[in-house]
Amino acid sequence: MSLVQGLHDEYYTSAPDDVEVLTVLTQDAQANDADAADAADFVGFTGVTFPVLGDADGEWLATWGGADGTSQHSYTILNTNGTIAWRQDDGTSSSVAMLSAMMESAQ
Repeated sequence: MSLVQGLHDEYYTSAPDDVEVLTVLTQDAQANDADAADAADFVGFTGVTFPVLGDADGEWLATWGGADGTSQHSYTILNTNGTIAWRQDDGTSSSVAMLSAMMESAQ
């Protein structure tokens, strides 16, 4: 099971009501910038039901991507007031357990 699918399952079974998950797909299968059609394909492949956006112009990856924009692996959790509560941007993959714990602590 992928991280996104595991997060999806966790989100729908035990996340607080005021938590929203958003995935930004930065690259397609050919490592090109992902667009809305790629995001829709990703949703169809994974079966997730939270929003998935495509980074068609590469801005998300350049600004928020891990390892100074060179890795797709970055995670950001905002507080309910919209400020960053936690961020992992070293380019490594996280886990469902870590993301769930950080969502809980952001409450």
